[in-house]
Amino acid sequence: MNMTNVIVMQGRLTKDVELRYTKSNKAVASFSLANEYRGKDASFYSCTAWGNTAEYMERYLSKGQMVVVTGHLQTREYDDKDGNHRKLVEIVADTVATCGRSTQTENEPVFTEIEDDGDELPF
Repeated sequence: MNMTNVIVMQGRLTKDVELRYTKSNKAVASFSLANEYRGKDASFYSCTAWGNTAEYMERYLSKGQMVVVTGHLQTREYDDKDGNHRKLVEIVADTVATCGRSTQTENEPVFTEIEDDGDELPF
C-alpha cells in the first residue's frame, strides 16, 4: 500500500453491494458509504473493492451495515451516457471490516476483516 495515499473511513452502506466481473473474471464490487461527523449532515463516498473482498461483501453485507474501509483514493475520468465528461474520486478498498450487526442478518460476524492480497496465508 502506498503510504502517501491512505484513507480509513467508517460508515454505513447506503445500498446493497453491486457485484460484477471483469472480462478476465475478476470480481469487482461497487458500494457507497454514508458517514456522519458529530451529528452533522452525512457525507457520501463512492467505493470499489476487488477479488475476495468484493465477493465477501456481496455475500455477507447489506444496506445499513456499519463497516470500516481501509484503502486509497483514486480518481477516474469517463464519459457518461450523454457524452458529458465526468471525474470521480473514489475509495478503493484494500480491507473491509464489519463493526456491528445489521438488522437483517442474525448470523453475521460481529467483527470480520477481509483483505485481498492475492497470496496464501503464511500459516
